[in-house]
Amino acid sequence: MRPYSKPVTFFAFTIPLTWAAWFAAAYLSYQPNGEAGMIPLIILGTFVPFIVGLVLLLVSGDRALRKDFGRRLVGIGWIRLAYLPAILLLVPASMLLAIAVSVLVGGSTSQFGLSDLFAMSSGEGIMGLMISILAPTTEEIGWRGYGVDSLRSRYSLLKTSLLFALLWGIWHLPLFFIHNYYQNELWHAGLPYVANFFISLIPATLIMNWLYYRNGRSTPVAVLFHIMMVLSAEAFLVVESVKFIQTGILLLAAVGLVLYDKGFFLAEGAPADERTAA
Repeated sequence: MRPYSKPVTFFAFTIPLTWAAWFAAAYLSYQPNGEAGMIPLIILGTFVPFIVGLVLLLVSGDRALRKDFGRRLVGIGWIRLAYLPAILLLVPASMLLAIAVSVLVGGSTSQFGLSDLFAMSSGEGIMGLMISILAPTTEEIGWRGYGVDSLRSRYSLLKTSLLFALLWGIWHLPLFFIHNYYQNELWHAGLPYVANFFISLIPATLIMNWLYYRNGRSTPVAVLFHIMMVLSAEAFLVVESVKFIQTGILLLAAVGLVLYDKGFFLAEGAPADERTAA
């Protein structure tokens, strides 16, 4: 694996630039007719990790590094079939299990129903589905295209994942100030819901990074996993408290994964699986 060696530079530009776009969106969200300007700014913020990573690659002057980035970007053929169920089904399964637990303790079975996101006859449904696919894709081209590997060049996979989860949470902060946005609704619901959002990033990062590195650093692995995270969160008619249960399920899965593959998570150098795509 070639070194993506500027984590401080990457995050020092990515977080403030995203914040600038999203805090501007937050301001517009409270203005009359501000939605027309708000939505492009939200979308722009999701592109920032990709843009910053691409600029760092271009100014590096390292052709091999740029080639590595490009090969991983289209590396869907590197995905090992044994990992495909975890990539595509782990998060949806955790949501269905969380709903089942909720039903067992008195929750409504209607939570198994699909939301308007999949009402393809609806313009809002089509737009929502497109954003649910576009946003994770642009994010992951930046996060796994440069950001995570830049941290991995200095730390073990476990430290990299925990640090990235923290930085990823900080990156999301302005969304809590955008009127009627999902994170803003969590804020109004109460601090436990806000805390659950940030805690949920920890198992998501641990699992996603493990899948990413176990599949030769194939960027599509992270893209697919992230898309399934977003779709699973929005697909069902769940009450928000169900996501506390889902976070607990994914935390147990992540802890089990770390214990199962402890050597891989704690290795300071790049294990063989991380070098296969280099």
